[in-house]
Amino acid sequence: MKPITTIFISALLLLYAGCSNTTDVTNNNNIFSTRSVNDTLSISAVTTNYSVNQDLEMYFSVDTVKLLLGVAGYSNGNGNFKLYEDTTLLYSKDLNTNIQSVQQLIPGKPTKANVTLSNYKGTVSISVTQ
Repeated sequence: MKPITTIFISALLLLYAGCSNTTDVTNNNNIFSTRSVNDTLSISAVTTNYSVNQDLEMYFSVDTVKLLLGVAGYSNGNGNFKLYEDTTLLYSKDLNTNIQSVQQLIPGKPTKANVTLSNYKGTVSISVTQ
């Protein structure tokens, strides 16, 4: 199975796992969805000219987390994803190009994520797990 396929399947499974903190937006053919529960964060976006700047609180009980990230169909706008432990930046990635697959271990216990999309057109899938 291709890495990007694995990322999207993982994100979809996390989306529908009954997680506690959720955000779902569907308007004008844009879908933006987040799920956060202890030791798991999932963000999925399928957008056309969509803008959002959202902070997401989270809790991880481990000292290192696994990040899976992919972008497909990107054609317009600006996007960024950041992970923080309190006020310390642990990870930052621009989402302004197609990204086949990022699989990375991030040292630290993330407490907050920020996703920013501005006039964005593309499909984004992000999963942070223990």
